[in-house]
Amino acid sequence: MQEDAPEYKRRVEVTEVEKSKVLEELYCTRRTIERLKIDLDKSHTEAIQAQQDLELAEIRFEEIQQGIARKERSITKAKIEVANERRATALEDLQSVKMELDQLQKEYTSLISQRDNTETKAREAIVASQEIEKAVQDLTIKVITMKDLITTSQANHVIAEGKKINAALAYQQDMVNWQNELKQIDDEVQKLNDDLSLNKDLESKLQTASMWLMNLRDEFKAHVDGTLPKVPSEAREEERPMIIVCAKLARTRKELENMRIDIDKAKDEVKSLWNAAATLRANVEMEKTNIASLRQKENLAFESALALQEELSKIAFELSMVEERTKAAKMPLELQQATKKLEHAKLNAVFARNEMEKAREEANQAQTEVNVVQLRIEATLREILAVNASREIAAASANALQDYKKEIELEPLANRKNNNVTLSLEEYNVLCKKVQDAEDSAKKQVIRAIEKIKEAKDAEVRSLDRLDQLIKQIDDRRVALREAHEKANVAYDGKLAMENELRKRRAHHEKQRNTGEVSLPIAQISNVKNTSTSFDAAGSSSSNPYKYRMLLPRADTIATTIAESRPRKSFFPRSLVAMFMFRRKTHLK
Repeated sequence: MQEDAPEYKRRVEVTEVEKSKVLEELYCTRRTIERLKIDLDKSHTEAIQAQQDLELAEIRFEEIQQGIARKERSITKAKIEVANERRATALEDLQSVKMELDQLQKEYTSLISQRDNTETKAREAIVASQEIEKAVQDLTIKVITMKDLITTSQANHVIAEGKKINAALAYQQDMVNWQNELKQIDDEVQKLNDDLSLNKDLESKLQTASMWLMNLRDEFKAHVDGTLPKVPSEAREEERPMIIVCAKLARTRKELENMRIDIDKAKDEVKSLWNAAATLRANVEMEKTNIASLRQKENLAFESALALQEELSKIAFELSMVEERTKAAKMPLELQQATKKLEHAKLNAVFARNEMEKAREEANQAQTEVNVVQLRIEATLREILAVNASREIAAASANALQDYKKEIELEPLANRKNNNVTLSLEEYNVLCKKVQDAEDSAKKQVIRAIEKIKEAKDAEVRSLDRLDQLIKQIDDRRVALREAHEKANVAYDGKLAMENELRKRRAHHEKQRNTGEVSLPIAQISNVKNTSTSFDAAGSSSSNPYKYRMLLPRADTIATTIAESRPRKSFFPRSLVAMFMFRRKTHLK
């Protein structure tokens, strides 16, 4: 192929030169055709003018015949003759132009056919040269890839082991972090239970205070109805602290109601937190199963890579053996086909190796994405806890402000004067707005965290789909590589069988030659030489390889290949030829 490449290039150059010449000729013919068209138009106009002159001459001739203008007979006759001559010359010019046009059209069609032929030849030559260049490029790429495969495989193996170790350490750290978070959640639940017990104690106190309040109300009604005796001013002053106690009891009752509402809200939040924790635990378990499946797939991919490396080593060994044998002697077309099949198998192996590397990289990316998802889940949990804490603080501050406002309303004017209030309505509104803003921001953060978790789950699903597709492609490549390997083995077995058959035939011919050495006449030495040279040429050249296929049957057993690296010998050794030459010389003497 490399020897034929310059010839094809020369052919392409020649065809391009011929093409340019043909195009120039076409351009010239087009110009001449245009010129002839212009001449035709001119001749046509001249013919029209000649016809008009003839008509005028005929009119004048008729006038002369009638005797209108007898003096101008000679002039009209001369004009008529001139017009006839012009007409004859114009007709001759028209005929000549028509002939030239026909000739030019014929030449134009012939040039178009030549151009088409040259274009087809040029295209064929270009296609052949492109195929040769592609074959040369493929051969160079194969050599380079076979050299780089060993180094890349070792480096990838080391990198994969390091990544596995890092992934195991990261998984252990994640387990420890998850356990710590679960402990924190349990502590918070215990705190909430303690708060509930305190609330129950407050409820019991509230019940006792409500009993006292009922008694005080009954006394107050009796006092209003007048059932009780009138009490002096000193007794009324003593009853004022009881009224203050009643007001405080009413205030504590409202506080307890607010506390009940807060407790219910806290219970709902605890339930939501428990649900969120359960969902997160389920997600963690799902991610654990996904990680386990990914590790199994990585192990399978690693095993398949090892199998491919073993197959590549076998193929490389077989290729080295085949190259040594092809250097020793010229092989027929079957051997060339076998080498081509082996090269295709190499290419398939290289492609499979590249796809395996891509699959490993994508698996590592999927692991990193899973780790990122876990970190995002941890961050969202922390944000949820912070939001709940900020919500509790805001609710406590709001309750404190409301209680303070109610106390101000219930206290007398003297106490109000003594206890100066520094808060204003604007500050209170500002505080309320801040609380609302904090709640809105907390809700937005929770929504963002949920969206991030969904995006992470979608990314995990996509990465798993990619892994499945890559594994399917690797399996297909593996099957194709096995088929190519089997074909290469079949071709190699056929080659060995052909070589064994050739050796047997050579041994048989040598035996026959040794037995017929004494009875061979001297006159047949030249014929023997001719036959030996022709047979050697037929055996050594690979121009007609189909003869071997017709003569040699396929052998089932494969002999040893010790003498395969030696060059092929001719059927008649040099000693026998020298003996024949010596006998011929003695005969001539």
